Amino acid sequence: MSVMDYSELSTEAFQAVYRTVLGLCPGLHPDDFGEEGSGWDDSPVLEAVGEEAWRRYETGEFSDEDLYDVEAQRAGFKGA
Repeated sequence: MSVMDYSELSTEAFQAVYRTVLGLCPGLHPDDFGEEGSGWDDSPVLEAVGEEAWRRYETGEFSDEDLYDVEAQRAGFKGA
């Protein structure tokens, strides 16, 4: 399976992708990224999105609010 290179997306475009993932998969938590069985490792796409989110956070492109997007996760729980 070929996975998109999310590093090529603008901050705004990637943020939309990330928020969508958190909304659709509200059980994912950023702090669990990299842990086996956390959900992030369920698909190459989720893994790539999580990796890119952390890369952007560590370089200062993503703030705490961006990485821990509670609003997107709450929206996902409401839809579940």
